[in-house]
Amino acid sequence: MNKISKNRIKAFTLAEVLVTLMVIGVVAALTIPSLIQSYQDNSNRVAFKKIYSSINQATLMIMSDNGGTMKGLTIDGHNFAKLYEDQFRIIKSCPAASLPGNCWHNANDWYYLNGNAVGESNAVGFITTNGSFFYIQRLTPTPDCGNAAYVYPACALITVDVNGWKIPNTVGKDIFKVYVTENGIKPFGLPNTHEMLEMCVVGSTLANNLGLGCSYKILNNEDY
Repeated sequence: MNKISKNRIKAFTLAEVLVTLMVIGVVAALTIPSLIQSYQDNSNRVAFKKIYSSINQATLMIMSDNGGTMKGLTIDGHNFAKLYEDQFRIIKSCPAASLPGNCWHNANDWYYLNGNAVGESNAVGFITTNGSFFYIQRLTPTPDCGNAAYVYPACALITVDVNGWKIPNTVGKDIFKVYVTENGIKPFGLPNTHEMLEMCVVGSTLANNLGLGCSYKILNNEDY
């Protein structure tokens, strides 16, 4: 037998090449979406950490101008939100009547972590220059910051959508909640609060999996 012929390297057939490409395509189809989702989730969590820090700094500035407390500032919901507007670079501000569809999602167009739609969009809000939405709800019409429904006497709630109109518009993924108390801010989901009992489990459709407690988990670098 010819020596060259004996040692000749066998070439791939067209069928083998096509099968290989199909396998690569299937693997890519299975892995790339999850990689993209993981990247987006991580980006949103990093964004929330930055926004939480900004809200904290803004709150400290507001407290500094009010004798070191948030008491006495929630009598008027619009004026209370204006205090935060003045601490951020904003491109749009909305009173409650025009908030849905302008500075926040319409009711039923944003979701809890379990997939159920949120049927409320009725507070004051604004949009920052980086595209984040702020939704601010005062909790008491009196200036005592002592709402009894919360373990930490709360003055108001701030809900943020870190990437604005972009999906998924879901609590625990790109929407997060923060307490404003008389002494500063606290994330939802703190130990011994009712939000801690409301699950933070991606993929669960249980009724109590609202995603409200995810704020605390992110700030403490807990996975979920």
